[in-house]
Amino acid sequence: MKVGVIGFNTLSTMPYAQGYLSVLKELQMDYDLICWDRTRNGQTQREGNNIIIMKTSDESMRDKFFGFLHWHREMKKILRHNAYDKLIVLTTVPAVLLHRYLKKKYDNNYILDIRDYTFEQVTAYRKIVEKRIAGSRYTSISSPGFFHFLSESPQIRISHNLPDQYRQYQQQYRRRPHEKIRIHYLGIITYLDVNQKLIHCLKNDDRIELIYQGQMAEKGRLEKFVNENGIRNVQLKGKYPDDQKPWLYGDCDWINAVYSTSIQSRYLIPNKLYDALLYRIPLLVTEGTTMAEIVRHHHLGLVFDPENPDKEQLIQQMRSFDFPQFYASADHMLNEVCDQVQKLREELIAYLKES
Repeated sequence: MKVGVIGFNTLSTMPYAQGYLSVLKELQMDYDLICWDRTRNGQTQREGNNIIIMKTSDESMRDKFFGFLHWHREMKKILRHNAYDKLIVLTTVPAVLLHRYLKKKYDNNYILDIRDYTFEQVTAYRKIVEKRIAGSRYTSISSPGFFHFLSESPQIRISHNLPDQYRQYQQQYRRRPHEKIRIHYLGIITYLDVNQKLIHCLKNDDRIELIYQGQMAEKGRLEKFVNENGIRNVQLKGKYPDDQKPWLYGDCDWINAVYSTSIQSRYLIPNKLYDALLYRIPLLVTEGTTMAEIVRHHHLGLVFDPENPDKEQLIQQMRSFDFPQFYASADHMLNEVCDQVQKLREELIAYLKES
């Protein structure tokens, strides 16, 4: 039995692949992870269990088009040569590019994993995605918000981004007597437009401390905004080691999950939801997103409206927030998530063990 895991990026940008790889390793199965590294020029090469497809030209629009053709050609060569018994296809783009091949060779014999909104506004693309969902053994989606652009299907499962060894990361959150309310953004710092509105709303308020820690997606932009507007209650910090995450979260009061309402991000469930459950810290999220619906329904935090910001109301809501209810709700939802993770893991194992 040999399994092919098809990605459309490098492993470092596909952390969700680790859930599949850990099960494959546990079952001692023969597998390949096929990645596309668009940062390197060269020929396709094998590195252990990884097969790396590299780009052959630069990054003009014309070259990007031919890059897709190159990936498609190389991928079909790899599939024919290795004759995988089963496939796991990560995200919709490779599933659409391999649409005919999957239908012909792997009908009802692959798992599709959908992590974001890509080109579903294009009717033809969306229809192919739904055909690949129908042709899959099952399809994992990382957010129920995706049902805004996908039809309901018995093949679809919700897949949660809990770390494999999540219990070792969990800590009993104890509120520290901070003089100021500390709102912490951890991770790759994106969605700067909406975060600038949050910063402007809470600008120079001595009751609030806004901390941004991680790699900046647009280097220098947030720092320039802070400096030009004379903002004193924002700290901009650099990248941090992953093992420091529990310590960093242990020193904050609120998790900043204020994301854009663009079509690409509106329906996402970021890992910060699971951080909130594991570390028992409430979330600040954006009005008009799937996260806002979840936060309201499960009492997991507060919702910020970037179009109608009200500083005093927001600060009052934070000060009067019902933490005991939040702790109970977070624990209840975490237990539900863990049950769903275990059931999906068992379904994956059963599929992989089929001859």
